[in-house]
Amino acid sequence: MSDNNDSPLPQYRQDLSRRARLCENCPTGSLKERRGANGPKKYAEDCYLLQKFLDGNVTDVDDLYRSQHELIVNSQQTPARNQTQDLNMINLKETDAFLKAEVTVLKSNMCKVNENINTLHNDLHTVKSELQSCSNIIASIST
Repeated sequence: MSDNNDSPLPQYRQDLSRRARLCENCPTGSLKERRGANGPKKYAEDCYLLQKFLDGNVTDVDDLYRSQHELIVNSQQTPARNQTQDLNMINLKETDAFLKAEVTVLKSNMCKVNENINTLHNDLHTVKSELQSCSNIIASIST
């Protein structure tokens, strides 16, 4: 995990952030960038705090986000058109990451549903077999 590009943590962090924005007391601003040697550790810590926030165990994750003031100061340094394009690209990437995470969750849920269906199907066959055995016993006693 020495290189952030090879680590799944940045993507997972984005996914968690996207979910956190749907919650009450949702965080504002953009996620802070994590660079340098401590980047992977920071990503892991961010993921941990975001998950705790989503679980309701942490109420404040504002330290993970750039403040609105930082966004305004940074935006004054770039032309409006480039800023809009950058924000659109960020939103698209966040949406893409969020949707990919949701698809993964849905696939996992579908696998569980299919397993449950198979289990119920097997149970139904067992019950039918036992019912047939009981019917045979009753028929042999009656005759």
